[in-house]
Amino acid sequence: MTSFATSRDGTRIAYWTSGSGPVVLIVHGAGGDHTPWAPLINALSSACTVVTFDRRGRGRSRDTLPYAGEREVEDVVMLAERLRPACLLGHSFGGFLALEAARVSSAIRSVIVYEGWPDPSDDMTVMPEWLPELEALAVAGRRAEIVEYGESAATIEELHRSFRWQELLGGALVVPREIRAYSAFWGADPVGEARWHDLAIPVLLLYGEKNVDQGQAAVALAATLSDAKIEMLPGQGHRAHYEGPEVLASAVGTFVRGLPVASP
Repeated sequence: MTSFATSRDGTRIAYWTSGSGPVVLIVHGAGGDHTPWAPLINALSSACTVVTFDRRGRGRSRDTLPYAGEREVEDVVMLAERLRPACLLGHSFGGFLALEAARVSSAIRSVIVYEGWPDPSDDMTVMPEWLPELEALAVAGRRAEIVEYGESAATIEELHRSFRWQELLGGALVVPREIRAYSAFWGADPVGEARWHDLAIPVLLLYGEKNVDQGQAAVALAATLSDAKIEMLPGQGHRAHYEGPEVLASAVGTFVRGLPVASP
């Protein structure tokens, strides 16, 4: 059943709850909504209460303009306060939202970040030169071209056949604004040192075995955190939540079970 909650600025956020046990609140990444997380929910809900939501501007959640990344953090905090205590699982763009939310809310007992930091080869001090073109496509409402942007013909064909195609189209128009917010955030603080050095809760940094460079970036981020562990997901890339849900569920479940008992 779909539930709804209202964020600080009045935006209605849709969320879903499954399972029982310690609360894990999933903060999904850019380019979609909560739906691809169903395989992980199935794998994890026997051990945890798993809560997913559609980030603002996509799926069944509403949107309020002007957009700001801070409003997204407020959405995460609002849900965490309702669910407290909660462990956040932030994927990709959702990873830095989860860390930012933990910085300002005592309702968050721990954070799991799955490849939620920039690729080490990206220069985050400058905005991508192609971003204005993507933003123009969003203004024109050209959803498919946003999803296909920069991809090879083979990848585009694969995307069209994917179970995620309609979901990706649904979230396409908000992708450019998220890229701008993501680039601005990491460009100002490349490894999060200025913001998260005093974050005093356990943090697990996950990366897929297929993305070895992400492991190097995880080491840099872990060095800025007071209580961080790093774990590689064997055989996985960036989408273990539906390509290897049992692997991701095992890592998440083990981490959550190892947390101190939460205060009532």
